[in-house]
Amino acid sequence: MKINVLAENLNKAVGMASRMVSGKTQLPVLNNLLIRAKKTGLEICGTDLEISLLVEVGAKVEEEGEVLVPAKILAELVSTLPNGVVDLSLEKQTLLLSSGGVRAEISGLSADEFPTIPRFSGKGIKFDIDKFRKKMSQILVAVAKENSRPVLEGIGWYLDKNNLELAATDGYRLSADIFKLKEINVSVPSEIVVPARAISELLRATTEEDKDLLIEIDKEKQQIIFKFQGVEITSRLINGEFPPFKQIIPSDWLTRLIVSKEELLAAVKRAAVFARGNANIVLWEIGQDKFTVSASSTEIGKNVSEIATEMEGEDLKVAFNGRYLIDYLMSVESDKVVFESAGELKPGVFKVEGESLIHIIMPIRQSD
Repeated sequence: MKINVLAENLNKAVGMASRMVSGKTQLPVLNNLLIRAKKTGLEICGTDLEISLLVEVGAKVEEEGEVLVPAKILAELVSTLPNGVVDLSLEKQTLLLSSGGVRAEISGLSADEFPTIPRFSGKGIKFDIDKFRKKMSQILVAVAKENSRPVLEGIGWYLDKNNLELAATDGYRLSADIFKLKEINVSVPSEIVVPARAISELLRATTEEDKDLLIEIDKEKQQIIFKFQGVEITSRLINGEFPPFKQIIPSDWLTRLIVSKEELLAAVKRAAVFARGNANIVLWEIGQDKFTVSASSTEIGKNVSEIATEMEGEDLKVAFNGRYLIDYLMSVESDKVVFESAGELKPGVFKVEGESLIHIIMPIRQSD
């Protein structure tokens, strides 16, 4: 192996691949990154067997070769290198690195010990990354962080030739959206559950400069591959069926209001300060002449904010978990949000006019 690569490109690639290395694995080989020099350039890969990330780096390759090196050591080293060209070479299983006045030797392992990472085949569903990032960021809000049902730690994908329908729920809230597709020219499964962590890593790895995202799904092998700008993220799918979420989406409402997102978010944040001592309960009182957001605690005190709103239908008094309200409102880019409800114990529906995202938060029963 003999390579010349820019330090900033090497640092970025190593940093991305290193995020797949948990450090808690029972397989020591997974604490390493695969460094592979090919005629086409340099490849760096990290995996925890659940999710893998491979980065292609532009480099001048004089001699091909591959080696495993400890991820933590390599990441810490390259992050300190000055800008400029880094020379990498291999002697037996030792990676030699030089850059300006810096010289380093890192003991490595044979690349044969690294697990085989599936690669993108060249065919997949094409997405606009900006639109994909926006929809996925909003869907992730409702994913369960820890749950005895693994499917709730993922996002349900429902595919046909025209649409990708998405859903996530933790049992207390639900986000659902539809992504319009051009006709799919590859065979894809109709229903899968994609780990939320894989989507989070994808969002973290992509930038505004990235344009197109290709996705390949293989349900038989239970895997999904995301490819963009020289990066491939491979993840196992979650076994199991996603809950029938459409059953809880209300078809009508008795109370409807349109309110400023920023005013509502500020009011809920204020209320949340006082709700901490009372299970995060934030109370909404919606009437024909006013809309108030309040919270109280015997230890802290109370707070009430009145907000201007456009309201239709019946008066309503309903309570929500303030943290759930903040999570949703923080994910919304629109100036206004729409709220609909069929009663104080019915699901609260949140949406933006003209957009397909539906977010539902289950209310909290209030004692008299």
